[in-house]
Amino acid sequence: MITVTRINGEHTYRLNIDDNGTVSITVKLKEMEKEIPESEYKAVLKEMFVDLGLNPEQVDEFEFNYDPYH
Repeated sequence: MITVTRINGEHTYRLNIDDNGTVSITVKLKEMEKEIPESEYKAVLKEMFVDLGLNPEQVDEFEFNYDPYH
């Protein structure tokens, strides 16, 4: 498994890619913040994809779900 973590301002982004190529993404927001703009988190994730040599346009194909407990 590959795990990449990036801190952008007060948000922490964690990108996991398992041995089967399955991608999971976790974004930890600053305390008391409930959401961030889609354009902001997608821009950071695209940068992370570029850093890994992956096509950043793949980020636009993901479906993002909000889970307040994780």
